[in-house]
Amino acid sequence: MNAVSDLWWETDQQLLAALRDALDTDAEVPETFRAVGRVVFPVLDLDAELAALTFDSATQPLALVRGDVDDSGDEPAAVRALSFAHAQLTIHLQMADGAVLGQLVPPQCAELVLQTQTGKPAEISTDEDGWFVLRPVPTGRFRLRCRTSEHAVVTAWITL
Repeated sequence: MNAVSDLWWETDQQLLAALRDALDTDAEVPETFRAVGRVVFPVLDLDAELAALTFDSATQPLALVRGDVDDSGDEPAAVRALSFAHAQLTIHLQMADGAVLGQLVPPQCAELVLQTQTGKPAEISTDEDGWFVLRPVPTGRFRLRCRTSEHAVVTAWITL
């Protein structure tokens, strides 16, 4: 183990001078580094707050109710439903017929961005009742970024 006297500075004044020089240096970050950073970490909404997953039908026991089986004896296809909640906004999702149907609660207009780990983000708008449709159903991991007139939230990453 090196003693303090073995370091390249011998006095506190030399150390403080070296630190001052380091802080005063105007080191420009190369544009290639910044470009890579923008690709790896896209800035969509830095102020977006996390809407946590509060319900996932895939983790709930299947409850059959009267009428769930049709005349042929076949059970209907299971529907996957998810809910993401934030203090001011809930995003409900349901997978059906090759699409993801969604609604914001309370109902309101919003701009959504579907972000996948492999593709270009897709922009979607809700109607005045907060309804939206994502087609096709995302494959792999994805999340939604939602911006209303008052809030910006982002869901946790999810795989269907």
